Amino acid sequence: MSSNKIKAVVVDDSNFMVTIFKDILESHQNIEVVGTGKNGEEAIKLNREKDPDVMLIDVKMEGMDGLSAVEKIMAEDPTPVVLISGMGDEASELSVKALDAGAVDFIAKTSGTLSMDIRKKSDEIIEKIIKAAKTDLRSLEKKEKKVEVEGEYVSKISKEHLVVVASSAGGTRALDDFLSTLPSNFPFPIVVVQHMPIEFTSYLASTLDSKLELDVKEADDHDEIKNNQVYIIPSGFHGEISIWRNKNFISLKDEPKRHGVRPSADYLFHSASEVYKDRVIGVILTGMGKDGAFGAKRIRDNDGFLALQDQNSSVVYGMPKAAMEKAGCDFEGTPTEIGKKLVEMFMEENL
Repeated sequence: MSSNKIKAVVVDDSNFMVTIFKDILESHQNIEVVGTGKNGEEAIKLNREKDPDVMLIDVKMEGMDGLSAVEKIMAEDPTPVVLISGMGDEASELSVKALDAGAVDFIAKTSGTLSMDIRKKSDEIIEKIIKAAKTDLRSLEKKEKKVEVEGEYVSKISKEHLVVVASSAGGTRALDDFLSTLPSNFPFPIVVVQHMPIEFTSYLASTLDSKLELDVKEADDHDEIKNNQVYIIPSGFHGEISIWRNKNFISLKDEPKRHGVRPSADYLFHSASEVYKDRVIGVILTGMGKDGAFGAKRIRDNDGFLALQDQNSSVVYGMPKAAMEKAGCDFEGTPTEIGKKLVEMFMEENL
């Protein structure tokens, strides 16, 4: 076996799916599967014994599930994990929690436990495994403590602004950290593009809503944009900011993917800049690829404000790096530091 190949482990409680995933991964000349397992306990053992570069782990398994395995792996010996997730409320819940626990990305099964058409996703699976193997999990060791928003703050800006946020791999954790720093009366609406498969953004929105000061919802078509509200653009649609009768709305557009994703941050950022001009605050968090870079340039060209997650705190320094190279930025820091910066810029303590 070549020492420069990516060492992968596959864990799924279906022998059939393990065989399929193993075949898919080993069809690539630079990947070798060094171990397979059927539950969370075996995933933890394989991580200790095989020292893999990346692990592909099913979320919902008999015995110890994937979430518990990810939590143990990240606490004991952090290794990049790509989740295998089915559809449905339970799988969505486990997946979002596993991402928050440190999993890098996930593959969605689209046709039940035995996803017979999973080979159609071979290219996607291989790409995510290769990228995950290159991620820097040292940022997980620097997990920021939740910031308690102390004191009462009021807006010091009279004009309406809009915060637009982009995140991808590793982003659910970063998004939580960022939004946790904002008080419940943060004066502006926030619209978020988080790259996830269809159905998962709904659970992400409800999870964040249950633990944040701000109200969070998955955006509906023609939602009127209101202050103190966070909108998550649903997977499968682009989010467009539009204006009608002096009111601003979110429209959901079923148009071709950009950069291989839908929703696209570029799509959102461009439309936001058309409506809000220099009153757009753009935030780009950890993620693979370059989505958001062109939109970031549009924001800065229109004299808006752009904040980027720094490399040290990013699980995947792809999207912030692409935006930095394309547009530069006005502020760079951890998700918590970005949140604090926005409070400092637009709010003042009510003494």
